[in-house]
Amino acid sequence: MAFTKSVTRGERKLNFDQFRAAIGILGAKRFSDLSAADAQTKIEEMVVAATPESKSTKVANDAILQKMTDASQYTGAHKERFDKDGHGRGAAGRDMGGKSDLSAILDRDPNTDVRGVKK
Repeated sequence: MAFTKSVTRGERKLNFDQFRAAIGILGAKRFSDLSAADAQTKIEEMVVAATPESKSTKVANDAILQKMTDASQYTGAHKERFDKDGHGRGAAGRDMGGKSDLSAILDRDPNTDVRGVKK
């Protein structure tokens, strides 16, 4: 309701002055025992003091994650996407030498298994 009362009719965004007016409306409702100016000031102080917080899922840094993200254990086409230190090669790791199949990055000589990994 504070947004609707503060925004210009037909607009979808508040400018700074309209935002302050909305803060004043919220302050008057929240702190009804204070004057309108004091209530607005109190709400503005709360907005300034607020910090963003994330409520997203935290990733567990456990042995399974470490194993899945260890590029030294990758084989076949995935192995080519990382350098010897395990850092991603970006577009160079996705380049297959102009070929549209995997023959550019897989080794099919007799000393490799069906995945193209040396025996």
